Amino acid sequence: MKSIPGFLFCLLFISTLLVLSETRCSSYRCCYGRDDDCDTTGVDYDYDDDDDYYDYGGSCYCDYYCLEAEDCCPDYETTCLMTTAPILHPPVLNNNTMKVTFTCEVQYDGEDDRARFDVKFLFDDEESPDAPRATLTAAKKTAELDAKYLGLHNLGGATVWNSTMGKTVSCSVQSYWSNSTDTRSIALQSSGYWTGIRSNTPSLNLPESRDTKVYLTLYATVPFICGAEYEHHDKCTITIPLRVGGDVVTEQSDLHACAITIRAADWDPDTLRAEAEPVRILPVQDMKDDGDHVAALEFGTIVKPFFWHPLDNHGTLVPHIFNGYTPPGIQTLTEDAPTGHCYGVTDPHYRTFDGTSYTMLDVGEFVFTKSTRRKFEVQVRTYECGSLPEVSCHCAVAVREGNDIVIVDICHRQWSYQVNPKIIEKTAGGRPLSPGVTVKGNANGRQFMITMSEGSTIRAEVNSWGLNVYLDTLPIDKGEMTGLCGTWDDNRSNDFTMKDGSLAADTSQFIQSWRVLQGTSFFDIDDFPPDPAADDGVTFCTCASSEAISCSPSDNSSPNPVANINLPTAPKKAIGNVLNGGKRKKRSTDTDPSMYTDSIEYEDKYDFNYGNASAAVAVSMWPTETKGITQEQADAHCRRTIVNSTVADSCQELGIDIFAAVEECIVDIQLTEDLSIADAAVGVMKSECVTVVYKNVSLYDVMDDGSAVPSVSVKNNLCPADCSHNGACINGTCQCHDGFTSADCSVAEGTVPEIWSVPNGGLCDIRQRPCLKTAVIADNIIASENLTCKVRQVQIQDGMQTILENTEELTKATLQTFREVSCALPQSPVLQGTPDNTEGAVAHGMLISLSNDGQQFSEEVLFTIYDSVCQECVQGPTCTAKPGTCNIREFCFEDGDPNPDNWCEQCLPDVSDHSFTQRAVDLPPTFTTANTIIKLPGETSEISLEATDPEGRDVTYSIASANPHGVMLQPNGELTWNTDPAPPVTSFPLDVTVTDECGQATTSTFTFSLFRCPCQNNGSCVVDPDMPRGQGHYSCKCPGYTGQLCEEEIDECASNPCENGATCSDEVNGFTCTCDELHTDTVCDVDVDDHCALRPCFEGVPCANRDGSFECGPCPSGYSGDGQNCTDEDECALGTHTCDHVCKNTAGSFYCTCQTGYAMVAGNCYEVDECLVDTHDCHDDATCTNTNGSFTCSCNPGYHGDGKDCVDIDACLSNPCVLGSACTDNPAPDLGATCTCGPGLEGDGLVTGTGCTEIDGCSPNPCDPRAVCTDNPAPELGATCVCGTGYEGDGFSAGTGCKIDGGWSVWSPWSACSVTCGVGEETRDRTCTNPAPAGGAECDGPAQEAQACDTGVSCPELPTPDCSDLYPRVRQPGNFGRYQDRCFWSSSNRNPRLNYRTAQLVCKYFGNGQGTLAMIKNAGVQTFIKDLLKKSAGGRTQKKYWIGLDDLTTEGVFEWNDGTPLGSYRRFKSNRPHKFRDCVALWRRRIWDRVGCDTELPYICQLDYNVNK
Repeated sequence: MKSIPGFLFCLLFISTLLVLSETRCSSYRCCYGRDDDCDTTGVDYDYDDDDDYYDYGGSCYCDYYCLEAEDCCPDYETTCLMTTAPILHPPVLNNNTMKVTFTCEVQYDGEDDRARFDVKFLFDDEESPDAPRATLTAAKKTAELDAKYLGLHNLGGATVWNSTMGKTVSCSVQSYWSNSTDTRSIALQSSGYWTGIRSNTPSLNLPESRDTKVYLTLYATVPFICGAEYEHHDKCTITIPLRVGGDVVTEQSDLHACAITIRAADWDPDTLRAEAEPVRILPVQDMKDDGDHVAALEFGTIVKPFFWHPLDNHGTLVPHIFNGYTPPGIQTLTEDAPTGHCYGVTDPHYRTFDGTSYTMLDVGEFVFTKSTRRKFEVQVRTYECGSLPEVSCHCAVAVREGNDIVIVDICHRQWSYQVNPKIIEKTAGGRPLSPGVTVKGNANGRQFMITMSEGSTIRAEVNSWGLNVYLDTLPIDKGEMTGLCGTWDDNRSNDFTMKDGSLAADTSQFIQSWRVLQGTSFFDIDDFPPDPAADDGVTFCTCASSEAISCSPSDNSSPNPVANINLPTAPKKAIGNVLNGGKRKKRSTDTDPSMYTDSIEYEDKYDFNYGNASAAVAVSMWPTETKGITQEQADAHCRRTIVNSTVADSCQELGIDIFAAVEECIVDIQLTEDLSIADAAVGVMKSECVTVVYKNVSLYDVMDDGSAVPSVSVKNNLCPADCSHNGACINGTCQCHDGFTSADCSVAEGTVPEIWSVPNGGLCDIRQRPCLKTAVIADNIIASENLTCKVRQVQIQDGMQTILENTEELTKATLQTFREVSCALPQSPVLQGTPDNTEGAVAHGMLISLSNDGQQFSEEVLFTIYDSVCQECVQGPTCTAKPGTCNIREFCFEDGDPNPDNWCEQCLPDVSDHSFTQRAVDLPPTFTTANTIIKLPGETSEISLEATDPEGRDVTYSIASANPHGVMLQPNGELTWNTDPAPPVTSFPLDVTVTDECGQATTSTFTFSLFRCPCQNNGSCVVDPDMPRGQGHYSCKCPGYTGQLCEEEIDECASNPCENGATCSDEVNGFTCTCDELHTDTVCDVDVDDHCALRPCFEGVPCANRDGSFECGPCPSGYSGDGQNCTDEDECALGTHTCDHVCKNTAGSFYCTCQTGYAMVAGNCYEVDECLVDTHDCHDDATCTNTNGSFTCSCNPGYHGDGKDCVDIDACLSNPCVLGSACTDNPAPDLGATCTCGPGLEGDGLVTGTGCTEIDGCSPNPCDPRAVCTDNPAPELGATCVCGTGYEGDGFSAGTGCKIDGGWSVWSPWSACSVTCGVGEETRDRTCTNPAPAGGAECDGPAQEAQACDTGVSCPELPTPDCSDLYPRVRQPGNFGRYQDRCFWSSSNRNPRLNYRTAQLVCKYFGNGQGTLAMIKNAGVQTFIKDLLKKSAGGRTQKKYWIGLDDLTTEGVFEWNDGTPLGSYRRFKSNRPHKFRDCVALWRRRIWDRVGCDTELPYICQLDYNVNK
């Protein structure tokens, strides 16, 4: 072929050929030239014909060429050149070949078999050297691109090819004739198809002020597959790392955190998409004014390993098509919006969202704020506080969002007393609390922050007067709020909008409109309908990078970190309705085992004054009525208190008005006469300060690294309680002055905790709780690593309490709040074991004390564990036996309960309440299996006998007959009959007995019979699988026959199987065709001349009939032979293959592969890491190590073997244990063994260790102090205890001990008369010391007698003012009375009952610091109080009152509240010795009774009559 530049020259050449009569070329055409046929030299060509001259002037002559004569141009009307661009079809997933391919289709309508088309695939218009080209013909006009070339392919650390994902794929085609391969047309390119993953939107707008949910949806434009050994196609996925942070978070996916997952199975060939589940993207509710933010939402690189192609048997590794691809990011715009702030403090003063201030004096329950857009509401409770009855303070706050309610409650305490706040959680339907809800508190338990799932926060500060409540809520609530906090629409004029939507005439009407109907508040309800719109359990993620992923339910909001300072702990929750926190009900653990936990507290309800709808009006004056405080003094005190705050200067420097709350502070002092209430003004100042310094970013400090943070000075000076003015605030932490400690420096060093109470009066029912820990309420607790509990064991038996010697034990103390510690307890003997094995305990005590340093401990409090099945216990404790129950060896059983070790015995208290009785009713079991058993001769019949026991107990089976005839029966009823009776016997009887565990039995006679198979014509009997065995259920298996008994032969000729008129002859289980002379084969369907119909040639070889014979064509490619018999040619052995590496022969062909340990990729061999791709055969307990072309296996430590098989090394083979101990091999990787000493021995059992030594049963001493202990020699455990002379019992401390009953001494002489005027009382005493009781019964009768004595002297009357005038702060003046120079006041049934210490504090408060509980030091006071209670409110109905007597200082030494010892006058109910420190109560107005100090009772105060007179 010659290339001739220029179209005209081509025409000249053709014309010349025509002149030379080259007629065969008369249809020549000029064709497009090749791309490189270009002459730019400017050569002039001239052709002298008719003197025409052609000058091309340097033109490009690459457009045309002409063929030589022997290569005639073909004749075609439509040019062989393509005029239409090829078509690239979208990618297709072929589930049969497990490939994803693009198809390029050539647009050519001709049929000339010499047409050729060179196809290449382009990526962003550029050819990849790795993607193969294709050559097409007119008969094949499509080429495929395997999508594997889109993915990054790394192998052995080398890059085989780079990723082209994210580019536009197209195809380019050049056409040419097969006989002119170097002359081609111009390239025509298809339209492109973008490959990759993109978002359904180019950007996201995320407004903080709306709760519209914004979702991001990613979709892949190419389908994909995964390796079959890793994932099936329906589980095949790709994971796109998501990178969001700063002001944007994502809702966590079900599949991955900070990632978006696309499933291969979601590919839709119609939409050409595989869409991921939408992922919610939302702005962080940051609670600050920081303007709009533009950011990029980016995606990480997809990493998917290469894999063996699931349908390739030749070991080809392919990359995942998305491996190494990073999808393009999108833009996000976070639109800033303001947050809402409202508070109510002290008595209480309110500041609405829009800044309106007012004061509320009403008592009851009110709506603090409520959203009309979503299920968000805050409610408060107020109670009376201060010296005026018309003043109220918050005592509880409850917030509901969605399905969650959280409450902080101190309403159960009296005003001005410290109390442990209750944190209560409730949820709709009792479901778990949403994980986004958090409650944090500071170390002293006086500040709490509740954060709800969507980001709103409520801060509650506990003070002596009540709660201060601060709310910060979300921008989405603006314009949608109602309640006491106003409407939040930047319009103060409508802040007093009432519940009905109208404006109130005054604050009183406004407040009353938001009163909550009694019984419907969050505080009262437990069951409430769920919120269908709530996002329960949603988790949000901040995804800065793969190494910085943070996910939590609260990541969608960013509460003020300055307000969070010193709030590190989650306070202990009180009872609620949440699962695992439900209310206690009797025997609730029987139906809900999850309730059996010490984490649940018992209920502690209190009476609440709901108030009424009338408006409260406070009457106040200057100076104040009682203390005479002037307005000027109040103003100065408020300002001084604010200025003394550690953070005041820092806030003032930032422009905060620190005295904004002074006016409210002055009013508070006027109404309450409590100067400490000025601390509330500090709280308001701090709240406003931390809100401003966080929200106003213009006030931020710029750090050295350029970052902006809220004021460092404010943060560093925010300390808890301003360090109680006993320390310095440094970097936000209190550095206490010498002599003080705790987080807020409020506790003097060396102070031991002061225990106030134990929940539920110190009683723990073992049937309701494990009783392995308890809360202890105390003061002066320090958050110290040395905080410790101490426990001493107390035996409680027959009403007596005995402290067991040598039982002191230190246990773990966990600080719950500033006034509560959780003490771990050792296992008590209550309900441990069974009465057949040990002596138990129906009640047991533990003395618990606390220490801050592990050295100095508090006073002890008694914790009593009891079994409520047979014991009724009340505070004290006093335990009595329940009627109708059993106490068997100190184990409790209800009527009818079985012996846990022997069900055949039970508790029948009417027969015996101290021992088990044989079960009264026990019916025998009965058989349910049919009593006839049938089998075939020679068959092994296996059946299960069945019987039912009326009581549902287990039964056993046995053969009762002497001759079992070869029948075998297991105790569980499994029967085997595999021997036949000797002829002529065909059946026999057999007696079988079924027995229950108590010996009740039933015997039944079974008949065993042989069954003769009735099947005919050599049919056989088979067991019917759908029917029970042994009952004669068989069916016939009939080869060649049919019918129930194989009685009918099957006519196979009935279907006319023979063809061409052949005769069919029926046979058993078959047929025969008799053909005529023209046909042959099995059914006569082959012409006798059609030899090829009998398929005589090799498979795939054509066959031709010849006269009387046939002829086979040549063998297929890859085979040799005559066509009838072909033999495979081994191209690998013959060397005719084209492989560069390893050749593998196949039938008729071969394939190229690599040597073992290598894989072929794109024609090249790469070393395979068998350990990485999991193609090794190492043992599970071995380590695989890759080598060049192979791998090695080595057993892991603790195993031995060749790596393919690994066995645990048995350390016992070396005999490491001493004689008398058992050896147990430790599982690998531990190389050692465990030695267990035998009974009665202790030690590690090791030859190289302590070995085994005999256990000394007398250490610790288990015996009563009055018994002698003797160790029992091994292997017997324990010891023998023998009581001393005169004592009775088993001698064991945990048993009956050694006892002796007590006896009275003689009476003492009568004492002097108790008064010097009027009628008094004289007494005489005796003691229980003749002998003193030791474990036995106390002396019976009183230890003291009293009688009246008349002095004969009249007492003068003293004109006095009334006590109620002297103590106006004490309400209910009718309960006052005066005796001599003392005032006495008794609490009524309207007053809350208090424990002893709280009652002391109340009386001290009533007496202006000098009051005590009543001290009855003589009979005159006793008589006076008795008469006072008769006329006082509640005095006749309340049986016990606290008086001021206790032995809390020294055990057994009673002192009055003023420190004076108990004199000769005493009125104790019993003079029995006691074991604990007690407090004394007046019982039935005349007798003194020792009572546990935690018991809550009415009380009598004693106040000095002369102090205010």
